Amino acid sequence: MKRYPADNVQMWKEVALLCKAYGLDGIQQEVIICDAPDITTLREMLEGFKQAGNGFKLGFMLNPFSGSAAHFAKFCDNMQDELASHPNVYRLDGHPVMTLYLANSVNTRPPAEWLEWFRPVEKKHGQMIFLADVAFAAPGTVEKLLPYVDGITMYGNWTVEMQRNLFSHVVPAIKKYPHKIFEASVHGIYLAHFGGNGVRPRLLDKLLASWDMTVAAQPDSIVLTNFFDIYENSRILPSYELEDVMLKIARDRMALFTSQPAPRDDWPDFRIVNFTSVMVGKDAAFDVIGFPVHLVNKDFELTLELLAPNGNTIYTFPKFQMNLNEFAIKRLNLSTLPFLDQLALIPRITYKQLDGPSKGSLTGMPTNLVCSMVPHRLFWSRSCKNILGMKSVGKWSLNSTEIGGVSSYPENGTGVIISETTQDSPWVFSAFNTAAEHVRIMRNGLELTSFYRRDLNFSMPISLPNPGAGIDSYHLELENRNGARFATLPVYVDGGKRSGTVPVPVITSDDKIKTVEIGAARIPYFYYPCNKFTGNILHDISGYDHHGNINARFDGGKLDTTGYHYEHTGIAGAGNSTGDPAFELDEDGSGFYRFKGAGFAALMGGTAFPYASTWELEMRVSEYHEQAILSTIQRQLNIAMSEDGHILVSRGNPGTEVQLNSNAASTKEVLLKSLAPLPLNSWNKITVVYDLKKLYFYLNGELQASASIAPTRVHEDLNSVYIGGKATFAVGCEAPYYRGDLRNLRLYGRNLSPDEWL
Repeated sequence: MKRYPADNVQMWKEVALLCKAYGLDGIQQEVIICDAPDITTLREMLEGFKQAGNGFKLGFMLNPFSGSAAHFAKFCDNMQDELASHPNVYRLDGHPVMTLYLANSVNTRPPAEWLEWFRPVEKKHGQMIFLADVAFAAPGTVEKLLPYVDGITMYGNWTVEMQRNLFSHVVPAIKKYPHKIFEASVHGIYLAHFGGNGVRPRLLDKLLASWDMTVAAQPDSIVLTNFFDIYENSRILPSYELEDVMLKIARDRMALFTSQPAPRDDWPDFRIVNFTSVMVGKDAAFDVIGFPVHLVNKDFELTLELLAPNGNTIYTFPKFQMNLNEFAIKRLNLSTLPFLDQLALIPRITYKQLDGPSKGSLTGMPTNLVCSMVPHRLFWSRSCKNILGMKSVGKWSLNSTEIGGVSSYPENGTGVIISETTQDSPWVFSAFNTAAEHVRIMRNGLELTSFYRRDLNFSMPISLPNPGAGIDSYHLELENRNGARFATLPVYVDGGKRSGTVPVPVITSDDKIKTVEIGAARIPYFYYPCNKFTGNILHDISGYDHHGNINARFDGGKLDTTGYHYEHTGIAGAGNSTGDPAFELDEDGSGFYRFKGAGFAALMGGTAFPYASTWELEMRVSEYHEQAILSTIQRQLNIAMSEDGHILVSRGNPGTEVQLNSNAASTKEVLLKSLAPLPLNSWNKITVVYDLKKLYFYLNGELQASASIAPTRVHEDLNSVYIGGKATFAVGCEAPYYRGDLRNLRLYGRNLSPDEWL
């Protein structure tokens, strides 16, 4: 990827130069803390932008959760010199602009009380421009806000439908006040704050629709919200040219918005945008896009092929044409059902100019065909302009297994890589896609190790992480300092613990249920015996490294540490030790966790299987309480106890609560009740099985109840699991907490038969 200077100021200078080239005027930074290091970072940004010399600006968004009059005043005092005269502070009519985040939220003061914030600060530091965020405003809110602020803005975090509904009342309202500022938002992020919440997951569907609505509203300015929010959007895999393609689309749409000629490239810039993974049974989506060019003949013929991991073509779409006088897009879809034996589909386009010399090809990154769960909503984006020129292409092996093959995990854990691929121009530094010098060895899409070398012609031993009961994917990359790269096709490593195939019901793209045969090792599962003390980590021994955190906070690991191989790889670490739950030993020496009514354990994103699944746990209580035992945000599965000791198992749609009352069944969910209260002071085994048609609840191996319930796509998102409390969105659990013991928790991405249970 692109290398930035180690010096912070010089890094921000590079950011300003890069962003300005796309037509961006500045970056807006959320202000949460008014002291160092946040203030230091803001000053470094401003200095870097100043040195860039292109007028790039820094704006400020005030956060209401830590906001108060004193908070705002302290921020302005600490930044008084910059607010007074720094040339790169975002200003209108010479006055600094302040965005009031969630201005209509209950977390902020009523609008009339904002004057208590504004007047003393403006008296000390001079006039400011205040824009109220109305991203979630109800009808009539804009009219209430405008007497107290200079205009409106939006911190967009929407579905397409939510934006359409918002604009239907916000735009007519603000147009009645032409003297007020109207800043509108484009929201292109498909997964905001760890949750899809109904957002169309196909990147360009939402991005282009948001742009169309925003431009049609004719605002005074446009802001791209959440754009660089990598952490909260789970954007962990290196999606390569994703920001590049989104910013080129922004540049194209801004030209339309400002009635300027569309920016044009000298040579074709074709892109492949595809999901990093797609659920078996669903359609795989591939978008081919092209940007306007200067060429006299702008007509091109293109072919999209799909390759197996070994490089063989297994499907070819019909040829199609694109005219690059303007932005062009071709959307292609293909059912994954005919390719169940493939671990991935790899797109490759070839293109040629009609009546012209321009031609070429581009091999994209794999769309992995996954089972039981989509680990994340991420996309690869590859550009034909950012591919390294190679002499010999893609020949490499791992432990003598060549591309597309599956190697058994070696007993000694050591692999030998032999690669025979070289680049065209290793010493030509003037071109964008030459002079590569960095090799990356990638495992499951993330860098395992890297080193400096000018080609992929080498042999080396490497320690391979144990894939456990799963299958790991490896590939090699060669990149230069501009981010241009070449990527090989994959080689796979199988842990060898689950052989053969198994039947599993899947959902097709037309919402039908179909049972297919899939390699057993492709079905993810997570197992927490709870039999050893592992600190504040709830230890997963499946091999997927899907460890949980005990009492993890929002900012300390609950949704941070990687889940299903690679989801939510952010800040690592468990919560602070509270002794609840506590690890203890039974009389026979076996371990368990004792929950005392105030603590919980969190299993991060990528845990709650949305479709066919089996949930198992053992629990023991000494008395009955109304309490949550296992819960999920999207109601994928909830297990609770009623006041009289019955176990309640429920599955339903968002908006229904964890059921604690056995008589409170909702039409939006199914609620299953044990035949009798749970036996006290003994271990009891709970097993819940879902086969896409019915939910089955077993207690100590005996069927208690079952009910029909259809699958829903919303269960694919916000899929963390909480043990010992009632799940709440993104911040953990709330009462009533569990009081009792727990061990042998296992979540399996398939409806297991009784002989397969623990």
